[in-house]
Amino acid sequence: MNKLVNEPDLSNTYRDGRKLSKDWFHKVLPNGEKIYQLWLMLGKSVNSLYCLPFKLFAHTQTESKSSLVRREGFTNWKKVGERLSEHEDLLNHKNCFCSWKNLEASLRKIEIDKDLQDEIEKEESHWKAVLQSIADVILLLVEQGSPLRGSKETLDFSYPRCGKFLNTIELVSRYHPPLREHILRHRKGQVTYFLAKIQNKFLEIISNKIREQIMEEVKKAKYYVVMFDYPPDVSHLEQMSQVLRYVRVVVNVPEITERFRLFYRE
Repeated sequence: MNKLVNEPDLSNTYRDGRKLSKDWFHKVLPNGEKIYQLWLMLGKSVNSLYCLPFKLFAHTQTESKSSLVRREGFTNWKKVGERLSEHEDLLNHKNCFCSWKNLEASLRKIEIDKDLQDEIEKEESHWKAVLQSIADVILLLVEQGSPLRGSKETLDFSYPRCGKFLNTIELVSRYHPPLREHILRHRKGQVTYFLAKIQNKFLEIISNKIREQIMEEVKKAKYYVVMFDYPPDVSHLEQMSQVLRYVRVVVNVPEITERFRLFYRE
Protein backbone atom coordinates (compact mmCIF):
# COMPACT_ATOMS: atom_id res chain seq x y z
CA MET A 1 0.00 0.00 0.00
CA ASN A 2 1.11 3.56 -0.60
CA LYS A 3 1.22 6.01 2.27
CA LEU A 4 -1.94 6.62 4.28
CA VAL A 5 -4.61 8.73 2.61
CA ASN A 6 -8.00 9.97 3.67
CA GLU A 7 -10.35 7.52 1.99
CA PRO A 8 -13.84 8.82 1.18
CA ASP A 9 -16.91 7.93 3.21
CA LEU A 10 -18.94 5.55 1.03
CA SER A 11 -21.85 5.05 3.40
CA ASN A 12 -24.24 7.26 1.35
CA THR A 13 -23.28 6.24 -2.19
CA TYR A 14 -26.30 4.13 -3.09
CA ARG A 15 -27.56 4.34 -6.71
CA ASP A 16 -30.10 1.96 -8.17
CA GLY A 17 -29.62 -0.40 -5.28
CA ARG A 18 -25.83 -0.45 -5.67
CA LYS A 19 -23.19 1.07 -3.41
CA LEU A 20 -19.62 2.10 -4.20
CA SER A 21 -16.94 -0.27 -2.98
CA LYS A 22 -13.58 0.72 -1.53
CA ASP A 23 -11.99 -1.76 -3.91
CA TRP A 24 -12.75 0.58 -6.85
CA PHE A 25 -10.52 3.22 -5.24
CA HIS A 26 -7.57 0.82 -5.24
CA LYS A 27 -5.54 -0.75 -8.01
CA VAL A 28 -3.39 -3.87 -8.01
CA LEU A 29 -0.12 -3.40 -9.90
CA PRO A 30 1.46 -6.19 -11.98
CA ASN A 31 3.92 -6.85 -9.12
CA GLY A 32 1.01 -7.46 -6.75
CA GLU A 33 1.30 -4.15 -4.89
CA LYS A 34 -2.02 -2.52 -4.01
CA ILE A 35 -2.13 1.28 -4.31
CA TYR A 36 -4.76 3.93 -3.70
CA GLN A 37 -5.91 5.76 -6.84
CA LEU A 38 -5.44 9.34 -5.75
CA TRP A 39 -6.79 10.73 -9.00
CA LEU A 40 -10.30 9.30 -8.37
CA MET A 41 -12.50 11.76 -6.49
CA LEU A 42 -15.98 11.32 -5.01
CA GLY A 43 -18.32 14.29 -5.26
CA LYS A 44 -20.40 13.80 -2.12
CA SER A 45 -22.99 16.46 -2.86
CA VAL A 46 -23.93 14.87 -6.20
CA ASN A 47 -22.86 11.30 -5.39
CA SER A 48 -20.68 11.08 -8.51
CA LEU A 49 -17.12 10.08 -9.42
CA TYR A 50 -14.65 12.48 -11.07
CA CYS A 51 -11.08 12.51 -12.35
CA LEU A 52 -9.33 15.10 -10.18
CA PRO A 53 -6.28 15.78 -12.46
CA PHE A 54 -8.57 16.23 -15.47
CA LYS A 55 -10.75 18.67 -13.55
CA LEU A 56 -7.68 20.69 -12.57
CA PHE A 57 -5.64 20.69 -15.76
CA ALA A 58 -7.91 20.03 -18.75
CA HIS A 59 -8.57 23.19 -20.75
CA THR A 60 -12.18 22.23 -21.45
CA GLN A 61 -14.49 19.53 -20.20
CA THR A 62 -15.11 18.37 -23.79
CA GLU A 63 -11.57 17.10 -24.33
CA SER A 64 -12.65 13.60 -23.38
CA LYS A 65 -15.74 11.51 -23.86
CA SER A 66 -15.21 9.88 -20.46
CA SER A 67 -18.10 10.56 -18.08
CA LEU A 68 -15.55 10.95 -15.26
CA VAL A 69 -14.75 14.43 -16.59
CA ARG A 70 -18.25 15.63 -17.36
CA ARG A 71 -20.08 18.15 -15.21
CA GLU A 72 -22.46 15.57 -13.78
CA GLY A 73 -19.66 13.01 -13.26
CA PHE A 74 -19.86 9.24 -13.50
CA THR A 75 -22.90 7.66 -11.82
CA ASN A 76 -23.30 4.17 -13.34
CA TRP A 77 -22.06 1.98 -10.50
CA LYS A 78 -22.83 -1.14 -12.53
CA LYS A 79 -20.04 -0.38 -14.99
CA VAL A 80 -17.64 1.51 -12.72
CA GLY A 81 -14.81 -1.04 -12.97
CA GLU A 82 -14.93 -1.10 -16.77
CA ARG A 83 -15.10 2.70 -17.11
CA LEU A 84 -12.22 3.30 -14.70
CA SER A 85 -9.94 1.05 -16.75
CA GLU A 86 -10.95 2.79 -19.97
CA HIS A 87 -10.39 6.22 -18.48
CA GLU A 88 -6.89 5.38 -17.23
CA ASP A 89 -5.85 4.46 -20.78
CA LEU A 90 -6.89 7.85 -22.21
CA LEU A 91 -4.02 10.07 -23.35
CA ASN A 92 -5.68 13.17 -21.90
CA HIS A 93 -5.92 11.50 -18.49
CA LYS A 94 -2.23 10.56 -18.56
CA ASN A 95 -1.20 14.10 -19.56
CA CYS A 96 -3.31 15.68 -16.82
CA PHE A 97 -2.08 13.16 -14.27
CA CYS A 98 1.55 14.01 -15.14
CA SER A 99 0.82 17.75 -14.83
CA TRP A 100 -0.76 17.14 -11.44
CA LYS A 101 2.24 15.16 -10.17
CA ASN A 102 4.67 17.75 -11.55
CA LEU A 103 2.82 20.46 -9.64
CA GLU A 104 2.89 18.36 -6.49
CA ALA A 105 6.65 17.83 -6.85
CA SER A 106 7.21 21.56 -7.41
CA LEU A 107 5.22 22.46 -4.29
CA ARG A 108 7.19 19.91 -2.29
CA LYS A 109 10.45 21.40 -3.59
CA ILE A 110 9.28 24.88 -2.57
CA GLU A 111 8.64 23.56 0.93
CA ILE A 112 12.11 21.98 1.02
CA ASP A 113 13.66 25.21 -0.27
CA LYS A 114 11.84 27.15 2.46
CA ASP A 115 13.20 24.81 5.13
CA LEU A 116 16.68 25.25 3.66
CA GLN A 117 16.27 29.04 3.58
CA ASP A 118 15.10 29.02 7.21
CA GLU A 119 18.21 27.02 8.13
CA ILE A 120 20.45 29.48 6.24
CA GLU A 121 18.84 32.45 7.99
CA LYS A 122 19.24 30.73 11.35
CA GLU A 123 22.94 30.12 10.69
CA GLU A 124 23.38 33.69 9.45
CA SER A 125 21.75 35.02 12.62
CA HIS A 126 24.03 32.81 14.72
CA TRP A 127 27.20 34.16 13.08
CA LYS A 128 26.03 37.77 13.32
CA ALA A 129 25.47 37.34 17.06
CA VAL A 130 28.86 35.64 17.53
CA LEU A 131 30.84 38.24 15.56
CA GLN A 132 29.01 41.10 17.29
CA SER A 133 29.86 39.69 20.72
CA ILE A 134 33.54 39.27 19.73
CA ALA A 135 33.66 42.86 18.46
CA ASP A 136 32.02 44.13 21.67
CA VAL A 137 34.57 42.34 23.84
CA ILE A 138 37.47 43.74 21.79
CA LEU A 139 36.02 47.28 21.99
CA LEU A 140 35.54 46.98 25.76
CA LEU A 141 39.15 45.91 26.36
CA VAL A 142 40.60 48.48 23.95
CA GLU A 143 38.62 51.33 25.53
CA GLN A 144 40.07 50.32 28.91
CA GLY A 145 43.58 50.09 27.49
CA SER A 146 43.78 46.43 28.48
CA PRO A 147 45.96 43.93 26.59
CA LEU A 148 43.94 41.33 24.70
CA ARG A 149 46.34 38.41 24.82
CA GLY A 150 48.05 36.65 27.68
CA SER A 151 51.47 35.09 28.18
CA LYS A 152 50.52 31.92 26.31
CA GLU A 153 48.81 31.77 22.91
CA THR A 154 46.27 29.05 23.60
CA LEU A 155 42.53 28.67 23.06
CA ASP A 156 42.17 26.74 26.31
CA PHE A 157 39.62 28.87 28.17
CA SER A 158 40.43 27.13 31.45
CA TYR A 159 44.05 28.30 31.28
CA PRO A 160 44.40 31.30 33.68
CA ARG A 161 46.98 33.13 31.52
CA CYS A 162 45.31 32.83 28.12
CA GLY A 163 44.54 36.57 28.17
CA LYS A 164 41.74 38.97 29.01
CA PHE A 165 40.11 38.55 25.62
CA LEU A 166 39.53 34.80 25.96
CA ASN A 167 38.71 35.17 29.67
CA THR A 168 36.03 37.75 28.85
CA ILE A 169 34.71 35.67 25.95
CA GLU A 170 34.31 32.71 28.30
CA LEU A 171 32.49 34.91 30.84
CA VAL A 172 30.12 36.41 28.26
CA SER A 173 29.34 32.96 26.82
CA ARG A 174 27.67 31.99 30.10
CA TYR A 175 24.87 34.46 29.30
CA HIS A 176 25.10 34.46 25.49
CA PRO A 177 23.70 31.23 23.93
CA PRO A 178 25.08 31.80 20.38
CA LEU A 179 28.58 32.42 21.75
CA ARG A 180 28.31 29.41 24.05
CA GLU A 181 27.28 27.24 21.08
CA HIS A 182 30.17 28.71 19.07
CA ILE A 183 32.68 27.67 21.74
CA LEU A 184 31.25 24.15 21.70
CA ARG A 185 31.65 24.08 17.90
CA HIS A 186 35.27 25.22 18.33
CA ARG A 187 35.95 22.26 20.56
CA LYS A 188 34.74 20.05 17.72
CA GLY A 189 37.30 21.58 15.37
CA GLN A 190 35.31 24.32 13.62
CA VAL A 191 36.45 27.90 12.90
CA THR A 192 36.69 30.11 16.01
CA TYR A 193 37.56 33.76 15.16
CA PHE A 194 39.47 33.83 18.48
CA LEU A 195 43.06 33.74 17.17
CA ALA A 196 45.46 36.69 17.50
CA LYS A 197 45.42 37.41 13.76
CA ILE A 198 41.63 37.62 13.82
CA GLN A 199 41.74 39.98 16.82
CA ASN A 200 44.13 42.24 14.88
CA LYS A 201 41.82 42.10 11.87
CA PHE A 202 38.89 43.15 14.04
CA LEU A 203 40.94 46.05 15.40
CA GLU A 204 41.91 47.10 11.89
CA ILE A 205 38.30 47.07 10.69
CA ILE A 206 37.07 48.95 13.77
CA SER A 207 39.84 51.58 13.54
CA ASN A 208 39.18 52.15 9.84
CA LYS A 209 35.50 52.61 10.58
CA ILE A 210 36.28 55.14 13.33
CA ARG A 211 38.60 57.06 11.01
CA GLU A 212 35.90 57.18 8.36
CA GLN A 213 33.43 58.56 10.91
CA ILE A 214 35.95 61.19 12.07
CA MET A 215 36.59 62.32 8.49
CA GLU A 216 32.84 62.59 7.85
CA GLU A 217 32.53 64.88 10.88
CA VAL A 218 35.52 66.96 9.72
CA LYS A 219 34.03 67.37 6.24
CA LYS A 220 30.80 68.67 7.77
CA ALA A 221 32.65 71.07 10.10
CA LYS A 222 33.15 74.66 8.97
CA TYR A 223 36.33 75.18 10.99
CA TYR A 224 39.04 72.61 11.69
CA VAL A 225 42.79 72.37 12.22
CA VAL A 226 45.32 69.59 11.70
CA MET A 227 48.00 69.24 14.41
CA PHE A 228 51.15 67.10 14.45
CA ASP A 229 53.37 66.04 17.34
CA TYR A 230 56.56 63.97 17.63
CA PRO A 231 56.44 62.09 20.94
CA PRO A 232 58.90 59.15 21.18
CA ASP A 233 57.51 55.76 22.15
CA VAL A 234 58.81 53.57 24.99
CA SER A 235 61.65 52.35 22.76
CA HIS A 236 62.63 55.99 22.04
CA LEU A 237 61.72 55.74 18.37
CA GLU A 238 60.46 58.90 16.76
CA GLN A 239 56.82 58.83 15.69
CA MET A 240 54.52 61.52 14.44
CA SER A 241 50.92 61.67 15.66
CA GLN A 242 48.14 63.42 13.77
CA VAL A 243 45.31 65.07 15.70
CA LEU A 244 42.28 66.82 14.24
CA ARG A 245 40.48 69.62 16.03
CA TYR A 246 37.19 70.88 14.64
CA VAL A 247 33.86 72.45 15.56
CA ARG A 248 30.99 70.01 15.86
CA VAL A 249 27.36 70.98 16.38
CA VAL A 250 25.63 68.90 19.06
CA VAL A 251 21.93 69.65 19.65
CA ASN A 252 22.32 73.08 18.04
CA VAL A 253 25.26 73.87 20.32
CA PRO A 254 28.78 74.26 18.80
CA GLU A 255 31.37 72.07 20.46
CA ILE A 256 35.15 71.94 19.95
CA THR A 257 36.15 68.33 19.35
CA GLU A 258 39.65 66.86 19.27
CA ARG A 259 40.31 63.47 17.68
CA PHE A 260 43.48 61.44 17.39
CA ARG A 261 43.71 60.06 13.87
CA LEU A 262 46.91 58.02 13.42
CA PHE A 263 50.65 57.56 13.99
CA TYR A 264 53.37 57.96 11.38
CA ARG A 265 56.46 55.93 12.18
CA GLU A 266 59.85 56.55 10.60
